[in-house]
Amino acid sequence: VYTVLQELTAEGRVMGSIQGRLDKAQFIPEIFTRTQHNTITSSFNQNGFIEFDTLTRLEIPDASKFLQRNLMSGTEKPLMLTTVAVAPSLVGQVEAAIEDAISTNTWIDVATLLPTPFTTADCQGLLEHCLKKRRRDVAHIFCEQYLASDQFVQNCGQLFKDTMQIEAEKYAASKLTADAASRSMAAAIVGETASGLRQDRRDERRRKAQTAPKSAAGGSGGANSREVKMQKSKDKKATGSRKRGGGRGGDDDMDDVSSSTGGSGGDMEFKQLEFLTVERIGKTLGEKIDGLDEELVTELAEYLHRPLTRSYQEVARSVFLTSSSSTGASRRQHNTDTMNRLHSLWVNITLFEKGILAVEEDDEFADLVRKLASHLLKTLCTELVNIVCSLLAEEHLMLPTDPDQLTPEGRASILSKLPNSVRQPLVELSKNLNHKSVQPFIEEMDSVSDHLNLQLKRANKKKELQISHQHRETLQEQLRECSDNALALHLAVMVVFQNTMHCLVHAPGGCVPSLIAFLQKRIPADDHFSLLTLQQLVQRKLMAPQDEVAPVSEEDQKQCLDEVKAVATRKKSQATATTAT
Repeated sequence: VYTVLQELTAEGRVMGSIQGRLDKAQFIPEIFTRTQHNTITSSFNQNGFIEFDTLTRLEIPDASKFLQRNLMSGTEKPLMLTTVAVAPSLVGQVEAAIEDAISTNTWIDVATLLPTPFTTADCQGLLEHCLKKRRRDVAHIFCEQYLASDQFVQNCGQLFKDTMQIEAEKYAASKLTADAASRSMAAAIVGETASGLRQDRRDERRRKAQTAPKSAAGGSGGANSREVKMQKSKDKKATGSRKRGGGRGGDDDMDDVSSSTGGSGGDMEFKQLEFLTVERIGKTLGEKIDGLDEELVTELAEYLHRPLTRSYQEVARSVFLTSSSSTGASRRQHNTDTMNRLHSLWVNITLFEKGILAVEEDDEFADLVRKLASHLLKTLCTELVNIVCSLLAEEHLMLPTDPDQLTPEGRASILSKLPNSVRQPLVELSKNLNHKSVQPFIEEMDSVSDHLNLQLKRANKKKELQISHQHRETLQEQLRECSDNALALHLAVMVVFQNTMHCLVHAPGGCVPSLIAFLQKRIPADDHFSLLTLQQLVQRKLMAPQDEVAPVSEEDQKQCLDEVKAVATRKKSQATATTAT
């Protein structure tokens, strides 16, 4: 049969072909082959693709070879994918959709553009083929069937910019607080250790002195005296270094910043930071971008996780360095301003104490001295103690405190938390605020200043003259602009007291009548009469009912006020000459 069929097909008497040899040979009629080819070509041209399974059902064993032999003879060759062959027309439609997505900065699901038989592998293959002619960074493929432009992906990352900044600032703030607390703890441990060592050395020297022979104990040389000298030398060097460092808030802040962030250790700490989880990123994308498929959200979140984490680490490092430098600079400026305020208060307190001492020389005004001292202790001295407490709270407890808002209870709470070496002197200083005299407070403050290295100094004569002149000018300027009788009398009495006694006074309004009485023998009678007249007007107005008509006319009150202003603003040379006359 094989030989006969072979002769017949060779002579053209039977139209067909023989595949195989001998008993395994198959005769395929030409009409069957023509029908197969027409069916495949027609389906491919009509649908723009053809499945390889279709060729298998048509008893074509090797679909790829068949298609290459029958469909690739023209100029437009089909694209061979995993399970289908695609016509150039369908490829062109996908390329147009990709071009539109890239130009409009959006995404597409190519599976919705292709017929149902296309698998995800076919979609990915088709997308990769279309992107071959473009730069690899213009678009990204997700889940094998989604294509998103690179700008769209970057826009998705920009959605987390604000969150990234907020989280970085929170981290920087917490890290600065933790670093400051650790430095404070380390400093406290070192201080306690050093204090313990010094105490141990003192005990050891005391024990040796008690057990040593008299000849050795009475000598000026020996190891003990040499040890004492070395200890004193070390203390002086330490004190000198503290002074050179500028007390509180020196350049140590920048050293702390550089040590906490410099080197591989600091960089490694930032590299271990985590931003958001993939789930959190995906949830945010789903909330802020409408229409995203769930699969695309998940894979897009996984893709963004690493670059967002790296960006967050850089932002956190930058924010921390900026915050550290600005915090260090602001802390130094704050400490400088606070120390200037502290020194100014101390100088004013010492100058106002001289005014109290001037009144104290007259035994008739003991009650006035007591009121002036109490007022000075409750105002400026209390403010001074509050500032010292706030400085120590920031240094030892890392507790920012506003001294202007500090109550006695708050001050006591801070003192209870301070180390013993610092707490005890301040407790004694606070007790002196309730004393009847300012002198014990000043003496105790001198001791506290030396103990805490506050470097408070009294003003010299030249500085005192400058401060007194500025104080007088300020009071006189306020008096010129004042139209209230009570306030004007208060200001005038303080100016007259300073001009007469050559020292400042810090007095409440209730002490004005007593000060006028004190000045009676020390100023001209006319000046005293002017002050006394205005005082009577003020007292009469305060005691009179609100609806009662003033017994003195407005013109008389204004004339009296002008006379008092003239007394207070008169130059000291004129006042002295009048007194002498």
